[in-house]
Amino acid sequence: MIKTLILDDEQHAIDRILYHLKPFADEFLVVAQCNSVEEAIDVVNKQKIDLAFLDIEIHDKTSFDFLNELNTIDFEIIFVTGFNAYAIEAFDYSAIHYLLKPVIADKFNEAINRLLKKSKQEFQVPNQLDILFNRLNNKPKETVVIPSLKNGLQILKLKDVFYFKADQSYCKVFTEKKSQLVSKNLGHFESTLENTSFFKIHKSYLVNTDEIANYISGNGGSVILTNGKELPVSKRQKPKLLKLLKEK
Repeated sequence: MIKTLILDDEQHAIDRILYHLKPFADEFLVVAQCNSVEEAIDVVNKQKIDLAFLDIEIHDKTSFDFLNELNTIDFEIIFVTGFNAYAIEAFDYSAIHYLLKPVIADKFNEAINRLLKKSKQEFQVPNQLDILFNRLNNKPKETVVIPSLKNGLQILKLKDVFYFKADQSYCKVFTEKKSQLVSKNLGHFESTLENTSFFKIHKSYLVNTDEIANYISGNGGSVILTNGKELPVSKRQKPKLLKLLKEK
């Protein structure tokens, strides 16, 4: 059974999802109907779910507030929204499942059948979730989605990340407390974190420049981070880095 959560502040909208799920009763088990972000967080912290139907606006919060509070996102998401045309463009761009309110049977069945083609082990929010966050919020990027090899997807605050290090076809992300191997290469994060505080100082290192405490001169030189870690700077990237640091 696919354990399902529904988050919406309108009961009639929840009832409509329940109605459309009836033909799929053998595959789906609704374990929670939530009317607030706080209630949904409590549910997910207490039990594993496989799928979440999420309204965008819930009282004075959004479903993104719910997702940002989770350490790991290892379930599939279908957004259910009455949002404007720009939001729909963002959903399409990010290749994330969504249903427009009022939900109609044909579109609902289409989304469900796409999910049923996956094995349960494949259920996860798409890697484009971080793109959607920023296109919808239309504000400076504050988080990054980390596709961990062990723990599904995690959302990290950029200010908590010190650097990324290339590791063959993968890379490692380093925070103050730990490091972990992720299933994307360094180039993915260099592109995702464009126009943020992150800068590629070396072919193997993408660094949060807000955490650089000191630069040590040399052929390429090196940087000392606020946690004491020393990382090499390539000769090619040295001029760009020094210019960036002078402008900060």
